[in-house]
Amino acid sequence: MKSGKKSQTVSYGHDIEAAWLTEEAAGIIKNKSLLQQAQQYAVILAIAATDGLDTDGDLWYEYDITKDDLTKEKHWWPQADAMVGFFNAWQITRDEQFLQRSLSSWNFIQQHIRDQKNGEWFWGIKEDKTVMNEDKVGIWKCPYHNGRACLELIKRIKFFELTGLGVVNE
Repeated sequence: MKSGKKSQTVSYGHDIEAAWLTEEAAGIIKNKSLLQQAQQYAVILAIAATDGLDTDGDLWYEYDITKDDLTKEKHWWPQADAMVGFFNAWQITRDEQFLQRSLSSWNFIQQHIRDQKNGEWFWGIKEDKTVMNEDKVGIWKCPYHNGRACLELIKRIKFFELTGLGVVNE
């Protein structure tokens, strides 16, 4: 049972994931007022997630506030959700910084996370850019985040091309 205490760990991946999933949920239930509020929060969460960006534009894993400790690893799933979350924030605001952050995440994935030789995505990389020796597929690592992110972006880009609107949940 949980103690009711608020976590002192900032998970940049969860912030950016929540940014777009919350808006998507509001769009599915077709509550216009809730959707507008979710879009506002999506942008706020995307901005908050930028605290976890490294200088090369990809997301660190997490930060422990109580220990002032940044986990200097870049796991696959925060990068995947960063692509969608920042693209979503761009769709809402048309702020080019968000689009550039989405593209930066994709470039980072191509260069460091995607296994060019054997397929699938690595678990992540360490601060020195070496590949983490973790499962490529297992109980916590499967193609869910990366597959979902790629399919979500394909859907959003196609919608944008077809309509010129760029906002999926209208």
